[in-house]
Amino acid sequence: MNKKGFSAFTLLALYCVSMGTASATGPTAVEPVSWQKAGVGLSFDGGNPTWVTGWADESGNGNDLALGLGHPLHRPGELNGEPILGFGFGEGTTNSDQLRWPANPLAGVTAGTGFIVVRALESRGGGDVWNLGSSGGANPWASSGPTPAGIPYVYEDFGSTTRPLLINDKWMAFYKPERPFVKYGEWYIYTVTIGPDGGDVVMRGYVDGIKKEKVDGLSVGWQASPTVGDFGDAKTIIDVAEILLYDAVLSAAEINDVVAYLGEKFGLVVAPPIFSPDGGVFNSPQTVTITCGLVGATIRYTIDSTDPSETHGTIIASGNTINISSDTVLKAIAYKAGLPNSEVNQAPFAFADIPAEGLTAWAKSGFGIKFAGAPNHVDEWLDASGNGNDLINGPWAGRPLYKPGQLNGEPFLGFGFGEGTTCCDELYYIGTYHNGFRGIIREPLNPLVHADAATGFLVLRSFLNTQQPPFGGQVWDMGDYGGGVNHWAPPEVFEDFGCTTRPRLINDPTLQYGEWYVYVVTIGGPAGSAEMKGYVNGELKGSVGGLTVQFYEIGIGDNNPIAQNAWTVANVAEILLYDRVLSDFERTRVTNYLGVKFGILEGTTLTASLPGDCNQDGAFDLSDAVCLLGFIFQSTPPVLPCSSTPANVALMDCNGDGAIDISDAVYKLNFLFQGGPPPEQETGCIQIVDCPANEGCP
Repeated sequence: MNKKGFSAFTLLALYCVSMGTASATGPTAVEPVSWQKAGVGLSFDGGNPTWVTGWADESGNGNDLALGLGHPLHRPGELNGEPILGFGFGEGTTNSDQLRWPANPLAGVTAGTGFIVVRALESRGGGDVWNLGSSGGANPWASSGPTPAGIPYVYEDFGSTTRPLLINDKWMAFYKPERPFVKYGEWYIYTVTIGPDGGDVVMRGYVDGIKKEKVDGLSVGWQASPTVGDFGDAKTIIDVAEILLYDAVLSAAEINDVVAYLGEKFGLVVAPPIFSPDGGVFNSPQTVTITCGLVGATIRYTIDSTDPSETHGTIIASGNTINISSDTVLKAIAYKAGLPNSEVNQAPFAFADIPAEGLTAWAKSGFGIKFAGAPNHVDEWLDASGNGNDLINGPWAGRPLYKPGQLNGEPFLGFGFGEGTTCCDELYYIGTYHNGFRGIIREPLNPLVHADAATGFLVLRSFLNTQQPPFGGQVWDMGDYGGGVNHWAPPEVFEDFGCTTRPRLINDPTLQYGEWYVYVVTIGGPAGSAEMKGYVNGELKGSVGGLTVQFYEIGIGDNNPIAQNAWTVANVAEILLYDRVLSDFERTRVTNYLGVKFGILEGTTLTASLPGDCNQDGAFDLSDAVCLLGFIFQSTPPVLPCSSTPANVALMDCNGDGAIDISDAVYKLNFLFQGGPPPEQETGCIQIVDCPANEGCP
């Protein structure tokens, strides 16, 4: 079945904000802290039997909703036979209908998950759906802003001290209308979570169980007496069927269980299949479990880039596994008679021996390329890192040209005269939203906009543009210079990567047009004293200090020759963006991977032994903690792969204090399981007796 909309003026969204645990008698094994269940525990005004004055908490915690303003209207049997409550003009009794928790069910917690089944009318400003965070704002499903009208964007303050933009489908709806996007007049399962993640506080949003976007860099804070509905000029017009709140971030499986329960109960949608692991960057084959929380649903999956359907794809039972050992986009759909099908869920699995920490966007050679308009005309380039930071073509720019097998057997993209399709070919990151973005709704979003440091890798060949000499044109545009670009004009490279200015980074007469290079730029440091460094084929070519880090919108290529007086003519094979400055050792690893893959470099043998990697297996994981504890309590350092000589004990100095003791084990375990800082790793190379010389080390 296909999802169908209801009134042209309404939006019913299942708004699931993920925070914790659910009920033993509810949709998953975790207890909610508040559960306003459809049609259960309602109280009414004595003289008006449909005017709601309260909604009891079915979790048993006493977190009842009381009347705030106006009176929501009880509307029986309107949603798959279940009742709903109407708030606002035409749905409730006034323009300011509210229910209120006298005390926040989530007060004092550091993480949360919430679900709300809600239908919102398009109204002035969108209005508040609920107001659970301490920012004083709320969640307006707003429709003002760039065309097309009627496409909401969602600002969310769930458990947050600010009210960041969480869902922004307006840009996608305008430029990629074939993709699913949030609309007024349709039902959705919308999920958002907030809580600690890797030393940061992250909010995530979901629609119909599919991950949409995230915001990081937040602080947790709860409203003292939160509300459902709004008042005043915002004029919320919504219907609400059910609400569940949890005092922790639910797991993917737990969220899927709740979505399955709500989707089936209200006839909205089949919960999508989920994957474990959910895609990402790997250096070894993966066994992937595919599950769906809805009993009786059929799952079909594909690994050939096609979309599965009720008639296409391999059927797999929930909980069964498949093996993935090469670059793959795994896609799956779930369906069940009598319910709209799930959306297609997808996850990229990419394989390479490179650092995964901080890899926020990866346009990998030939991976996830989509075409439009004509064969080989590139319209999208999927993010292989699994973060959803895809590169897409906008209608104001030409499309790069896909050139298969021309660089050491690998494909690349051509931009500009004679290489692409027009003078002005460009791709943009649509990406995820990060705290600190300027709030320009229609612009593509920068996967590094939150970063105070970054490393970028670009495999490219640039050509002198004879149409507009002597400029090489824009290779990429990532900084906040305001139209500043990277004129790759050998021997000079002007770079605005994450910078508020466009300094000359490289001036090397040996660089040539028409040659392939692995170009790397790093930036990091306090405002006014940040440093940018540029590397070509592994060699430091230039550095500039006294800078300020600021990322803004990102483009690859150039589409504005009149304003910028330059057309890009270049080839690009691969792009990697990290939200940190990589160590010398890590940067060399990635340069090696790219240089060898594309036949640009022979590569450097890297056998350095690094602090924190106790068993010297190249990974930082629980086995290193076990190794470390064995040494501390049993004096049994491991044997290195290269000799029978016991490892240098400096490998176990995780916190870099020069001593090997229990504090190193605590430091290591805190990093692995509590989001603490990483070991003092890869900051220097340790020479191991009887081991080969470490060519990657000085």
